[in-house]
Amino acid sequence: VTPFSTEKLVARCPIQLSSESYLPFQECWDAGTTNINPLNDTRVDKMLQRLCRPAPQSYFIVERFLHNSQNGNRLECDFSEIQYLSKPGYQWKLNNDDGYAEIIPCDKNHPQTGPVSSSVMKKQSTLELAHEALNIASKISPVEDKIQRRKKIQKLVNQAKERLQITLGTDIRGRASADAAFSFALAGVDDKELYQILSIVAWKELERAEKRLSFQSKTILQMVERLAAAGLRDDDARNIHRVAANYLEQKGEHLDLVEILRRENNDFDLFSSRPLLWLWCFSSKQTKVKEIVTENMLKSSPLSRLEALHDLKRPLVVDVGCGMGVSILGLATTALLAKDSDEDMTEGFNSFLASEEGLLMDYTALMQANFVGCDLSELKTGYAQGIVNRWNLGSRVQFVCQSAQDFLEEIEANYPGEVPLVLVQFPSP
Repeated sequence: VTPFSTEKLVARCPIQLSSESYLPFQECWDAGTTNINPLNDTRVDKMLQRLCRPAPQSYFIVERFLHNSQNGNRLECDFSEIQYLSKPGYQWKLNNDDGYAEIIPCDKNHPQTGPVSSSVMKKQSTLELAHEALNIASKISPVEDKIQRRKKIQKLVNQAKERLQITLGTDIRGRASADAAFSFALAGVDDKELYQILSIVAWKELERAEKRLSFQSKTILQMVERLAAAGLRDDDARNIHRVAANYLEQKGEHLDLVEILRRENNDFDLFSSRPLLWLWCFSSKQTKVKEIVTENMLKSSPLSRLEALHDLKRPLVVDVGCGMGVSILGLATTALLAKDSDEDMTEGFNSFLASEEGLLMDYTALMQANFVGCDLSELKTGYAQGIVNRWNLGSRVQFVCQSAQDFLEEIEANYPGEVPLVLVQFPSP
């Protein structure tokens, strides 16, 4: 493989880590034997045979990687970056004298004329980085404060974005892109560009599945469900839903979901039953937090979060023991999008807010309210706050890691607006 020519560079520019930089993904997934090897070069054919499937896409990544590794007339490559692209039993060899790289068998007797990459060492995949981020977020340590953990997680996010710049998602096949998005979301990551890239990878992978029909419907369902549980919505989710619906319709399976996925208003989202089940399964496996374990958190005040609310004179809706924050998120997003003229919405809210003594809160006031959830679990409130940040709800919605007693006392003492509604749902004994 030789690096890109100057002419190819015009079309095959590096990803800029933004939603507009779609071209490299499109070219990678469109790569086929015809456009990769139009002259039927036997050397290219030999290389394709030693690359993981789909080999043309792997070849595209290698060619692009070599171009970005050029330093003058020399190649400076860390082949551990692309080791995952070669089939088992092969390793990379660099010949700078002739300006090319090739894959050779891992045979001690094979003649070597240049430096050879290790067949063992390879970089972490995007999914492995996501799992590591979630592991850090899950393990609360008394000797490590929240700021230190967030710095470690942010470093992994940066590594994941750099990794995706190289691999264009070819290291996370099948449902792995959805798994990575879900793990990053659970870790409280709110980097919008990262999720945009992962949504593009999932979309292109689903398009690949649509043409083959060899993917199991179960895998497609899990991708759609996990991406929704990760908080993907609007344009990021619309293309994924369309392709998934087409695939399931061709298979003649889950036709009830096909109709939902094709609706213009994106009815399938975080608040649908299946994504909520993923969150419940994750939450139920976590050790119950009985007390705040870090000194820094003991000294913290919810007011640091409340100050992010733009108007503290608005009525405040509080969810004590909010868990993953879904109740507040659902109530807030519905209220913020509601209109006075929506009679069905008004009736639904009035039913929700009804009590023996009448309405707990006026529907119009609910539409104008701020929303705050509080829980002892930093992991769960971190997930909820990450969703808030990505959905641009921070001026009206916040989550606090605080004991219920301390939180309510500080709200009563320091929040200038009224607090007409406090939710305490499904408390643990």
